[in-house]
Amino acid sequence: MKRLPIILFVIALTTTAFAQNCNEYFTFTKGMKIEMTSYDKKDKVAALLKYEIVDYKPAGNGMTLVMSTATYDDKGKLLAKGDAAGKCENGVIMPMCAILVRT
Repeated sequence: MKRLPIILFVIALTTTAFAQNCNEYFTFTKGMKIEMTSYDKKDKVAALLKYEIVDYKPAGNGMTLVMSTATYDDKGKLLAKGDAAGKCENGVIMPMCAILVRT
């Protein structure tokens, strides 16, 4: 379960990897928060993922950013917490390579 937010985040990044614009889906800004809720087959909350842009800088033909992540179970208990850093250049998102998981 600790790797769930990392796996979901990488999947989300790979779906935008071929975009021509680094801000195709989101216009990133420092302090921006994103929440994703996962549901089970009975439409009950299974997990809550929270992301926050800690640092964002335009760079050349793209951007660099640092994002904090947190994953909670269905009862709101913190399961995993971490930080990720990455960049986007010419519409290609580089993997969030510096992922540090804290519990």
